[in-house]
Amino acid sequence: MASECKRYSVIIYTENQIGLLSQFSNIFTRRGLSIWSLMALPTDLQGIHYLTIVTDGEERSIRNAVLHLESKIDVVKAFFYPGDLIASPEESIYKLSEEKVKDFIRERTEEKQNYLNNNR
Repeated sequence: MASECKRYSVIIYTENQIGLLSQFSNIFTRRGLSIWSLMALPTDLQGIHYLTIVTDGEERSIRNAVLHLESKIDVVKAFFYPGDLIASPEESIYKLSEEKVKDFIRERTEEKQNYLNNNR
């Protein structure tokens, strides 16, 4: 029995880095998923942005895309929901531990600083 194509909203919390939208688009394109809409906003957490991507596809393809998104170093967390919900950051931030995000930002900042110090 073939899976049914449905509309999904993918929620991504990420650092704001050059080229991320292109990488995200490639992840969806390789899985045959069309992006119907995209919204990007800053969050209250410094250095973290929030993206909502609305796409159509099979749940398995969406789940694999989200797993791939989460493997990206600049992605803090990604979720997906059925439907074309355009949620605000406040509606899904509850799924993230603020402490986890702060730890992630602290670690990334230290890694970047160490890299810069070692390559001068």
